[in-house]
Amino acid sequence: MAPLLTRLDEQLATCADPQRRAELVAERGCYLARVGDFEAARAATELARAGDGGGANPRISAWVMLLEGLVFHFERDGRSARGRVSRAHALSIAARQHSLAALTAAWLAQIKHDDGDHFPAADLIRLAIDLVGPEDRSTHIRVGLFMGDAHSALGDKDPARHWYEAARMQASRIGDEAALGAIMARRSTLQLNRMQTLAMLDDGYTVPAADLDFASLELESARHYLAATGITSMDFALQVGRARALILGGRFDAAQALLQALLDGAELAHGCRSRPRLAADLAWCRFRQGSSATSLPGDDVPDAFDAMDADDRLVCARRWQDILSAQGQLDSAQRWTQRAADAAARLLEQQAALRRTLDAIAGHCASRSYPPSH
Repeated sequence: MAPLLTRLDEQLATCADPQRRAELVAERGCYLARVGDFEAARAATELARAGDGGGANPRISAWVMLLEGLVFHFERDGRSARGRVSRAHALSIAARQHSLAALTAAWLAQIKHDDGDHFPAADLIRLAIDLVGPEDRSTHIRVGLFMGDAHSALGDKDPARHWYEAARMQASRIGDEAALGAIMARRSTLQLNRMQTLAMLDDGYTVPAADLDFASLELESARHYLAATGITSMDFALQVGRARALILGGRFDAAQALLQALLDGAELAHGCRSRPRLAADLAWCRFRQGSSATSLPGDDVPDAFDAMDADDRLVCARRWQDILSAQGQLDSAQRWTQRAADAAARLLEQQAALRRTLDAIAGHCASRSYPPSH
């Protein structure tokens, strides 16, 4: 059992205050959601709500909403997750529960960032930094992970390493195995996504073999760690990362089988944000193997395309552009060429603005001697 979970169980065993017990149960449930034990997390929701006295305690209500939001988040129901965690954050702010407001702000930032709302997410992470107390290690972890992810997505290796290490240090201090696994998984998958994006931005770019090998090794290390600690909540992300590594390495047959399994799985039940890019990558793998069964983008793809992040739009557009051009469908190919150009311009503009935002947050952190070194 994870040290963090053991400590929460020890506190529950000696806690006689019903309201404090409800908070501990909700915090324990949040951990269970983060490792992928959704049934137990939902049971914790009911236990915590029962200790709330019918919603009389806003702090407990906020904890319950955060727990519900994290279950939705790790079940890949982004819309429901955003709604519940937004309510948890608003309630924490209204009740002047600064510690909980910081934690919910940091979680909401990650959810928004994963949904492509990078600038509202950055505003929330700055708020979390302003509200967090020195001993609120769970929030320090989330801030470090967010900042590491944001810098990693931009290819800013040194700042990413700094923030990931800050998050890792805090997670190690409290025995948060789920956070340690998330750091490993997200760092490796974002590196692979960055490599694929660079290849889409520049036809002359070749992914350095050493970089691909290192990122693939990190991905495999994350997979082993998560398996050893019984964490299943990041399986989908690891599989997507594995598929991208296979494509970058030219192993289209293995990537095709993995992508098909992902598209056939239940993880995409709550939305289509991941589906268009996975489908485009699958079509690309079939095309590269000379398959005559290569699918073409359906009528719904442009609508789903508009809802994706700029990097996902770029990859999708370039895939369909190349496939359609090779098949002689030049008018359709030209439309996807224009979409690719628009997506590339949007992505570069967004990255430049996000880097300025992160620089401003770094300056703000420096003025506050953040993150803490203990």
